[in-house]
Amino acid sequence: MLQSLAKIGELLLEGKGEFTPIINEPKIKEDAKYYTLEIVVDLDEQEVIVTRENLREYREGDPYKYYRIIGLPPKSPKAYVCVDGAKPHLLSASLWETSEGKNDHFLYEIDGKAEMYEDVIGTPFYNALKMIHQLGARESLGKNSLNGFVGKNESIPIVYVSVKSEELEAPAPKFLGAFDGYTEYLRARYLGSDSEDGFCYVANSASDGVDVAKFEGRNSFNKIFVTTTINYASGFDKRSMSRNYQTGAKMNAALSKAAAHLQQNMGVQIAKVQHFIVPQFPEHALSEISEEIFGKDTLQIKSSSELLFKWQKFDDFVGNIEDELQVDGFYWLNFIGYESDGKSYKVVNHIRDVPLFHFQKIAIECQDVSRKIADVFRKEATINLATLYYSIPIRKDSVKNPALPIFNALLEKREIDAQELFRHFIELILCHWYGRDAAYANITKNENFDYAIFDAVLRYHGFFHLLQRLDQLTNHNFGASMTSSYETLEQDYFERMNYSDPQKALFYLGKLLGVIAYAQYKKGHKQKPVMGKINYRGMGRDQILRLVNDLMEKARQYSVVDRADFPLRSFNELFNPNEWTISEEEAVFFILAGYSHRAAKSEEESNQDDETETLTEE
Repeated sequence: MLQSLAKIGELLLEGKGEFTPIINEPKIKEDAKYYTLEIVVDLDEQEVIVTRENLREYREGDPYKYYRIIGLPPKSPKAYVCVDGAKPHLLSASLWETSEGKNDHFLYEIDGKAEMYEDVIGTPFYNALKMIHQLGARESLGKNSLNGFVGKNESIPIVYVSVKSEELEAPAPKFLGAFDGYTEYLRARYLGSDSEDGFCYVANSASDGVDVAKFEGRNSFNKIFVTTTINYASGFDKRSMSRNYQTGAKMNAALSKAAAHLQQNMGVQIAKVQHFIVPQFPEHALSEISEEIFGKDTLQIKSSSELLFKWQKFDDFVGNIEDELQVDGFYWLNFIGYESDGKSYKVVNHIRDVPLFHFQKIAIECQDVSRKIADVFRKEATINLATLYYSIPIRKDSVKNPALPIFNALLEKREIDAQELFRHFIELILCHWYGRDAAYANITKNENFDYAIFDAVLRYHGFFHLLQRLDQLTNHNFGASMTSSYETLEQDYFERMNYSDPQKALFYLGKLLGVIAYAQYKKGHKQKPVMGKINYRGMGRDQILRLVNDLMEKARQYSVVDRADFPLRSFNELFNPNEWTISEEEAVFFILAGYSHRAAKSEEESNQDDETETLTEE
């Protein structure tokens, strides 16, 4: 993955100058308006001019022209000549002492490290800093000083300092960074080092100016390769990291640029956790990667997209790579999940080395399974990671996200235990039965318990079927393949869903439950008390037999023995208590599958026998 990142970074840096690695480009939205603002320090008139009259329309090259450098750690000396409009106080902190009297400005750092900055001291830039410092700080560059400068849906990503001084031969305002000496400062602070020629680990070759890999900014995901021996530095001795993981200056810059680009433009959500995609190419393809593939327009997915939900952008990107590289899907994707407060960055999930062809197969199968489930259940259905996420209850007070391990296994092509999914199904049903939705972050309140069952059964059937088609479902009792055609609608359903005989027996028990529930509903018992006979936490063989006896008694009580005969007889034919292998959670799932099943009927049949409907009409 490192080599792929390095190649991407090299292409993004191509032709943009030596300071490109430390330039922080603002994220631009198409539906917003942006401005650049000039702050004038007039040394002749001894004033700092901050006015809306100096606003102009933002241009794409402004971050490079005015050196909008990456954010510095809080305790580092401030060295900005250009900042974001939300942080004008950083300009003040770079030129003068802070209001607390803290010395963190340019001059303090340069004078304190005279040997390091010997090429800066005495230059026009240095002299301008001294004259500005003598002027003294101004309240016009406070934290909120630019509030109200622009309207709604407008912002100022570039605020830079200009100097007007006859003594400095700047009769008209001149950008502070354009004074001789500023680029020498940047080279000394960011590009200069005590490095020597040596071996670059990433390039796998000798390189000029090799030093331990360092990445500016607090939220660069490149740091996962440096600060731990758990990830890709697993073969390194952490005590010798500075010797083992060293890079050339150019390679270090390329990695930084690639990380920043992917974090901004390749974002997706997986289980409501923000991830970005890092492609990993085979070595033979790296030399063929063109700049066009990784331009802003091609390598970009909207961060609001849920993975496997909105596909067009990613499909375009995949097609572009395959056309250009002729790799035919033989490359991999890494998904790095993170949390960020805007200042720091924490990796919380890492889905490793996902083959592209498997990723595409999931998408294709999701679409096909959605169509099949919709046909079987006679209801529009969408099966993807988004619907799976909303079917796995996640408690608000939990620090763990139980959906993430399932998604990781799905994408990494590892087996998934069906019993684990049944347990999540049980928790979902209990949530609806007891009305506990407020305790969960991703479950919506559903007033109709019957519909909640129907929807849950539909979704989980979709997940099981998807995993079977991907050959990733283990520890289950579904049929291995489709059987021959049956005559009845229920049997056609069994064929489509690959039910085994024990699962069919439970399905018919659910049908019997539906007959009793509907009879109670017709008698005015709107809450259907028989539903309380189900132990939603799970039902073993003996509990199932007791439920059958209870339902037979209710059938006589409500005079529906005739309608109860077929599901009861079917259950008895298929149920074998001596060879019972169904788990307690799985049993509840298939009982509720039968209860919620609505066999398709013609309109005439429905009018003649609407009492066989399991679910009440809304």
